[in-house]
Amino acid sequence: MVLKTRLLVSVFFALVILGGCRLIVKPETTPASVDTATTMPQTVEVTFTRIADTLSGPEMLEGGYTTVTFTNSADQPYELTLVRLREGVTPEEFELLATAAEDGTGESLGALLEVAEIYGGVAAIPPGASASAAVTLAEGRYLAFSSNYEGGVEARFDFDVSGSNGAQAPVADREITMFEFGFGIDAEIPAGKELWRISNIGEQLHHVMIFPVEPGTTIEDVNAALSQPGEPAFVTGPPVVTSATFTGGISNDLTVELAPGSYGVICFVPDIETGLPHAALGMVSLVTVPGS
Repeated sequence: MVLKTRLLVSVFFALVILGGCRLIVKPETTPASVDTATTMPQTVEVTFTRIADTLSGPEMLEGGYTTVTFTNSADQPYELTLVRLREGVTPEEFELLATAAEDGTGESLGALLEVAEIYGGVAAIPPGASASAAVTLAEGRYLAFSSNYEGGVEARFDFDVSGSNGAQAPVADREITMFEFGFGIDAEIPAGKELWRISNIGEQLHHVMIFPVEPGTTIEDVNAALSQPGEPAFVTGPPVVTSATFTGGISNDLTVELAPGSYGVICFVPDIETGLPHAALGMVSLVTVPGS
């Protein structure tokens, strides 16, 4: 049975766990976080392509810093998730546990993480779009999954990583950290394009989603909205930055361009112990981008 990786897709968490709360909406255009043309280093690049119900990519890669591009040539939004199997684990064993994890409980998700590392990738993008993220790949057996939160057919592609490509990660313009349960992110960030290194320094899966809010919005406003149905009045648009979800010890590099304004920062991944979304446990921040 194919793995429903939308359990690892942030928008899925938002819609399922929070019920009718539409604090997070699906992207209608390619988000700013996936523009890598100017600041991603010209090092090793690989491409995975979704066409209809199939996913294709390279069968062999060298380890090291790699820019992963996902091209969605299907007719629905899709994401790309890279999974590295721990030593001795087969793809079939992983899929059995992944199927059990479809119940969305923290316990089943914890069991899944005992057999694999989630390396992130590219969050959902619309049909016809391409997006990139950079990640340092360790040697091992990998599964690449492409699925969505609208019931689309999941596609899987297996590949191996060995040796070293010799590429070095560049110095990031900004370091963002995620942990239980919060973000290491500056309260004020300048407008413009930057290379962000988003690192999970915690023990659980995390992701970051940034969405515009009305000036003056407080943490209390966001917390209150998490338990209420309907779209919060203070949310002024769809997410402008969405990272993939990934394991502790992994970093994903994204090129981000924020316009002046106020933004909420949130993680919807469920807690392994309680099953609650991390946002409900305090993983919420606010950021201001001053005007010129």
